[in-house]
Amino acid sequence: GGTNVAFHKLNTKDIGASLFYNLNTMDKPFFPSKGNRLNLAFEYLFDRDLEIEFKSNDLGDINDEIALANHYFISLQWSSATPLLPKLSLLTGFNIRMGNGSGGLEWFPYETFIGGVRPIGWSVLPYQATPAKRFSNLNFAALSLALQWEILGNLYFTPQVDYLESTYPMQ
Repeated sequence: GGTNVAFHKLNTKDIGASLFYNLNTMDKPFFPSKGNRLNLAFEYLFDRDLEIEFKSNDLGDINDEIALANHYFISLQWSSATPLLPKLSLLTGFNIRMGNGSGGLEWFPYETFIGGVRPIGWSVLPYQATPAKRFSNLNFAALSLALQWEILGNLYFTPQVDYLESTYPMQ
């Protein structure tokens, strides 16, 4: 007896420019015992459009095209491995991503998925306190501290503490 409306299509168009800087001095790609890794990025998106289409058997098709605000963000990912003893290392990490958006449908393609021990995929932040990709956010800051103990050749024990701030604006 009601009106049926179904989501049919979402198109976005963004033109932008990005600058990246990457540095990696880690001694191993997995379970490093010394070194640093730094990723710094700045992105500016302009000429943005969002097109949404709904299908309805009672109301007909509903189409809307919206010109979106320009978007910029800066992100920094830094991790370090510092040897304390021959088989014990201190692992530290800091991640921050800040932009001019506060979330919502128009920002979803640029949000970072947060959660998991070793998450896989593009734009994913590890966070041990939740399962993989539990939530997403546009702006966040995260800090991690861990001790990595090499018990045997390829067997490691790594207790870790994480902190995440994901409110906008950050206090």
